[in-house]
Amino acid sequence: MKKSVKTIVFAFVFSAAFAFSAVASDKEAKKVTSFATGIYVTKEGKINLNVDKYTSSKTTILITNRAGSVIYREVLGKDLSKFKRSLNVDALPSGKYTLEVSSDKEKQIKHFEISEEVKSKEITLN
Repeated sequence: MKKSVKTIVFAFVFSAAFAFSAVASDKEAKKVTSFATGIYVTKEGKINLNVDKYTSSKTTILITNRAGSVIYREVLGKDLSKFKRSLNVDALPSGKYTLEVSSDKEKQIKHFEISEEVKSKEITLN
């Protein structure tokens, strides 16, 4: 009888240890992000940027061109939890750009391209 009780207790302890370690590894796999973004282009050709911060760390917004030159930079303070900005990129020349939002060691990067419509000329002969 003592052997069967010991076996049941051992099985219970082993099962509980396995269950708790599985829960711990699931928590490590699901890292909590420090911010979330919503980035979209409007019909008017502007980029709307929404940032929801979940920590009190600074967050940086950068727009760089293909050569790596910084076109736009803004740092969101520690006290700011929500941020919305409409970025007018109409004055930028045609080319490829990168929009980067970073906080702590986390980055979200979006690439976008600005191109101009080529207007054609129409010629009529009379």
